[in-house]
Amino acid sequence: MGVVAVTDPSGGSDVAGIKTSAKLEGDNYILNGRKCFITNSHFSDFWVVIARTEKVAGVYRLLLLKRISGSQAGEERE
Repeated sequence: MGVVAVTDPSGGSDVAGIKTSAKLEGDNYILNGRKCFITNSHFSDFWVVIARTEKVAGVYRLLLLKRISGSQAGEERE
C-alpha cells in the first residue's frame, strides 16, 4: 500500500504553495521539509512525496520514495 504526501504544515494542500523541497545531489534527492495529514502513512510500504524541485511549466515533479534512512512517520492519532 502506498500513500500520497501533499499537505505541508504551513501551506495546506495548495500544491503551488508547498515548501517541501528536493535537491538532486549525485544520484539521490535530498528531501527537506515536513508533511502532515497523511492517511495510513504508518502502515504504508511507500510514500509518494510532492516536493518542489525545478519548475517546469508550473508543474512540480513527484518523487517516489521508499522508507529510507532519515524519513519517519510522525505521531499516530486516532
